[in-house]
Amino acid sequence: MIDISDFGLGNSFQQRKGVSNMGLDITLIITSFISTIVLLWLLKPIASNIGLIDSPGGRKRHQGDIPLIGGLGIFFSTVIFTLNSSSSFEYYLPLVTISGLLLLVGAIDDAKNLPVKHRLSIQIFAGFLMIIFGNNKLTSFGDILFLGDIDLGFLSIPLTLIAVCGCINAHNMTDGADGLSGGLTLITLSSLGILAYINKMDPPLSFIIILSCTVAAFLQLNFRFPWNKRASVFLGDSGSMMLGFIIAWFLISFTQGETQIIRPAIALWIFAVPLLDIFSTMIRRIKRGASPFTPGRDHIHHILIDQGLSVRKSVVAIYTIATACAFIGIVGHIYNLNESLMFLAFALLFVAYFAATSIYAPGET
Repeated sequence: MIDISDFGLGNSFQQRKGVSNMGLDITLIITSFISTIVLLWLLKPIASNIGLIDSPGGRKRHQGDIPLIGGLGIFFSTVIFTLNSSSSFEYYLPLVTISGLLLLVGAIDDAKNLPVKHRLSIQIFAGFLMIIFGNNKLTSFGDILFLGDIDLGFLSIPLTLIAVCGCINAHNMTDGADGLSGGLTLITLSSLGILAYINKMDPPLSFIIILSCTVAAFLQLNFRFPWNKRASVFLGDSGSMMLGFIIAWFLISFTQGETQIIRPAIALWIFAVPLLDIFSTMIRRIKRGASPFTPGRDHIHHILIDQGLSVRKSVVAIYTIATACAFIGIVGHIYNLNESLMFLAFALLFVAYFAATSIYAPGET
C-alpha cells in the first residue's frame, strides 16, 4: 500500500481505492477543454473592469490591449473538473489552495505591478505552506556526482524554498511570446503524466490530465495558429506563478521520498528549457553588473525573434528543444540510465546552451 504522503500531498490523507479512477475519460477531457475556452471568452469583457489588461509599450510589442485572464480560466476550470472527477477532493486540497493564493497575488501583480521583493516573499511563503501542509520538500539530490545519494539534511527546507522560487520564476520568464509559456507547461505536464501513468499513480495522473486539458484550451486563444494571427488572451503573472508552482510541486513530490517516482536528475530534463533559460539570463545579467531580475530581451525567445524568426517559428523551435529534452528524461527513467551521467549530460547541455545564446544576447558582443 502506498501512503498518500509519498506524493507530498499531506500525511493526514490516506490513499484508498476510488480516490480517482478517472483514467483517460474522453468525455471529461473534451468537456474540460471546451468549458475552459467558453470560460475564457466570458472572462474577456470583465478583464478591463478589474484591471487585468496588458497594454503595449517598452519591451511589450503586441498590438492592442490583451486580457490577462488565462490563469484565471485555467485555475477555475481545473478546480471545477477536479471536484467533479474525484471522490476525494481533499487529496488535491493543499495544492489547489496554495496555487489559488499565488493566483490571487499574481492577479494583484498584473493589476498593480508589485515590487520584486513582494513577489518573492509570497513565493517563499507558498513554499513554506507546501512543506508544512503538503509534507512536500527536497530531502535528497540523488546520486548526481558519482558519490552516492546526496542527503540534504538541515539544508532541506532552504533548498526547497529556493527550488520553488526558482521554478516559479523560470516559468514566469518564459511568458514572453504568444503560446510559449502555455506550450512549455503542456510539454512538462504531459511528461509528468506519462511518468505517473507508467508508475500507475492514478490520483496525480487525474489532476495532471485535467490541468493539461485546460492549458491546451488556453493555447487555442494564445498560440499563433494560421487562423489565429495573434494571442487574444495572455496568461499573466497570475497564471505563470500558479502554473510554475504546480510544476514545482509535482517535480519535487515525484523525485523525493522512499517511493519516489523518478530520480532528481530526470526532473531537470522534464523542465529543461525554463531552467536553462533562467540560469543563462541570470548569469549574463550578473556579469553585466545588473540585477538578475532586471527585465530584458536576452531570453531564448527574444534572441530567436531578434535574429529574424517569426514568433510562431521561434515558439515551435523552443517546443522542439523542450520535447527532445523531456524525451531524453523519460527514456532515462524507463531504461534506468545512470543518474550521475544524466546530470553530467544536463550540465554539458547548459554550457552549450549558455554559449550559444550568449553569442546573440543583447550586450554580450
